[in-house]
Amino acid sequence: MGTGEDESYTEGGPPNDFGETLNRTFLDRSIAFNVDIRHGDRNENRTEVVDMGRPSDNAVTARRSVALADDANLTAPGYEDTTLRQLEGDPGAFYVEDDVVAGDVYDYVEVRIVVWRM
Repeated sequence: MGTGEDESYTEGGPPNDFGETLNRTFLDRSIAFNVDIRHGDRNENRTEVVDMGRPSDNAVTARRSVALADDANLTAPGYEDTTLRQLEGDPGAFYVEDDVVAGDVYDYVEVRIVVWRM
């Protein structure tokens, strides 16, 4: 997810299934949203995936913890046939680092979505 750079999407979700679902669920109903991923040992790192602006006073936040599997296939252009495990030798290719020492889990992240009326 993300732009592959240090920028977030500002006019809707990313160009993938997740982004299409966000747009269909919220944007098509004139609801703005921000999405960020918290990661690291204590979720101290934050990566903005979507930043549609400053939420209003009536915004609602939902968050979900997600386990990223080592063998999860990526969807970013140029990485469609790549798993998270295959990125271990390419630091910086993915904003979440492999923090889980053993097992089939790459890392645990928290996905936060904030929504509000435009």
